[in-house]
Amino acid sequence: MRLQAALWREALYLIESGVASVEDVDKAVWAGPGLRWAAMGPHMLFNLGAGDGGMEEFCDRYTDSFHT
Repeated sequence: MRLQAALWREALYLIESGVASVEDVDKAVWAGPGLRWAAMGPHMLFNLGAGDGGMEEFCDRYTDSFHT
């Protein structure tokens, strides 16, 4: 429930800021992570997406991006 609430909070922020419409946000979720998260969680996706280095490689590669 907390993850869902956080996602909704961010969605509302994007809508209220004029960055995206309700339809844009809904499509971004169901056509993006929604499909992948139905099969596996974000940790597994990041681990697999980083290739042979796994989660450690993912963190090394993207830590700066996540902190900006």
